[in-house]
Amino acid sequence: MVRVKARHRNSRKPKPVEHQPTKTVADYFKDRLGWKPSQRPFHTTANRECGGCGAVKPGSEFGVPVTPGRPELNTCRECST
Repeated sequence: MVRVKARHRNSRKPKPVEHQPTKTVADYFKDRLGWKPSQRPFHTTANRECGGCGAVKPGSEFGVPVTPGRPELNTCRECST
C-alpha cells in the first residue's frame, strides 16, 4: 500500500502587503507650523567613551559634539592633540 501525503490547502506564503507611509498628526502640524530640525551641534556633559583611548570621560573633555557611529570623531582632548 502506497501512502500519499496530504496536501495543504494553501501551500504558498501570502505576499506581503506593501503599505504606503501615512502622514501622522505630528507630521501634519510640523508642516503647518514650519518646524525644521535644529542644525546646531549637540554638546553634552554626560559621560562619553573616547574613540582613541577607550576611557569613559565626562563630556566636558571632548571638543566635538556627539557623533554616534563615528568613533574616530569621538576623541577626548588628550587623544586629539
